[in-house]
Amino acid sequence: MAVLTIIFTLTVLWLLSNAYALFRNRQTAAKSGLPLLTCIMNPSNILYLIFNAPMRPYMEKVLPAAIFDRILPTIYGWEFFDRYALHEKFGWTFILATPGPNIVWTADPDVASQILTRRKDFNSLHMSGVIMGVFGPNVISVSNTTYR
Repeated sequence: MAVLTIIFTLTVLWLLSNAYALFRNRQTAAKSGLPLLTCIMNPSNILYLIFNAPMRPYMEKVLPAAIFDRILPTIYGWEFFDRYALHEKFGWTFILATPGPNIVWTADPDVASQILTRRKDFNSLHMSGVIMGVFGPNVISVSNTTYR
């Protein structure tokens, strides 16, 4: 019985910490003035990373469009399937607020150029540097100071 209490307590603490992180990230993203999507799932969660792409067709069939549109940007490779459909709905630049990191998505070349020139304001995730460095050093993987 004590083990169930510990598991239940840890689960509740984890849910509360995720809810607080989502609330805080949503407030931060709302200050930007960009269109805001909120997703309750953390795209950095290892279980979600493993199962999100294979579950995409099932989620698309089962979930209502309003909910699926908010989950879609967390599914890796959504840009290839949907092209500009999501940008046409929510704007050419929008912010995805999650319990993990806030993510800026843009299809506007001018905004992308500004983001790439302001490297200290828009930090990449450490995992981006690891993935980009698989085939050798490059501009993104060499600069480890921007990922921490």
